[in-house]
Amino acid sequence: MVDHIGWRWVFWFNLPIAGTAMALVGVFMRVKHNRSASVIKLLRQLDYFGNLWLTASVTSILLALSTASGPGSWTSWKTLVPLLLGFAGLPAFIFFEASKLWCPNPTVPIRLFKNSTSVLGFCMSFLNGVLVYWAIYFLPIYFQAVKQNSAQQTGINTLPLLVPIVPFGIVGSFIIATKKRYKPNQIAGFTLAGIGLGCFSVLDRNSPIAVWVVLQLVFASGGGLVISSTLTTIQAPLPESDVAVSTGVWGFTQGLGFICGMAFPTSIFESRFRDLLPSIGDVLVRDGLRADGAYEHASKQFVGSLQGVVQEQVITAFEASLKLVWEVGVTFAVLGFIAAMVIKEVVIRETLETQYGIDESLDDTKTKVDVEKATVRPS
Repeated sequence: MVDHIGWRWVFWFNLPIAGTAMALVGVFMRVKHNRSASVIKLLRQLDYFGNLWLTASVTSILLALSTASGPGSWTSWKTLVPLLLGFAGLPAFIFFEASKLWCPNPTVPIRLFKNSTSVLGFCMSFLNGVLVYWAIYFLPIYFQAVKQNSAQQTGINTLPLLVPIVPFGIVGSFIIATKKRYKPNQIAGFTLAGIGLGCFSVLDRNSPIAVWVVLQLVFASGGGLVISSTLTTIQAPLPESDVAVSTGVWGFTQGLGFICGMAFPTSIFESRFRDLLPSIGDVLVRDGLRADGAYEHASKQFVGSLQGVVQEQVITAFEASLKLVWEVGVTFAVLGFIAAMVIKEVVIRETLETQYGIDESLDDTKTKVDVEKATVRPS
């Protein structure tokens, strides 16, 4: 799509997929819930102020991170002011959510964080989100800027990373369901993800196909094992009445990790590349990279337009910058590994004691009718 149709179609293409999924959920997913309260009464119970405060705080942080890749950005008031306001808003949000007087129906109940297992589960969800997008966001830079692949070829080359994550997640879920344990998945997952991410630092312009394929598979296996285990970890010590709200907070922390997994390595990459700019001999090329940023020029078109020594110097700078990105990324895998080692393993429930769940009344009625028809004898 990027090479032949246009990059915007990458986003438009999601609409029919999401629409189909929404229709299937509406038709086939039947869940039990309390219908006694009116819609107006339920709407009044929503935590409007808390949602607004959290959205404003997170948006402020994201605005700061999205502009923090340029020269001198970390000392600019345009970065520091929204960053500080956003981080100051998060404790205020937590204080508001903890108040039964001001917030009787909190979006993020503080009780979710009263046990260490759930807290570490949220932390691991965030860290795994950071790691997954760390790799997804910067492996294409390696293929396009260092290996000089097109966008289409880059998409093909990253399939060993993208495709196996879901199958490994399914395998991880199967292991948890059979062994009734989630801790081994997390220890193995963060270990494999850390090894894969760290070994990405050896990749250069001469790396053979087998090397970068195997390393992507190693990383994908680790990311998949962790991504399917964190929600179980969070919900194991919580009552079943908190399943819905804990799932929502889990999705938020993981999504926040995805965003940080793009913002953090981008800042590291740009900072390292600026330090290496003096090694590029051509003044015009150097000034262009300084003005627009290295990420902006990390493409086959730009690198291919350079000649001789200058091209070699630019590729070398890309290699060195990516090396630091991978090395710093290992830190997040180590933090995840430590969390997985110290987390307490809670016995996973095998029976549900809740008023919610799948509504099987229609299936039961149909089964009863079928049985009655089968037992009728002609007179």
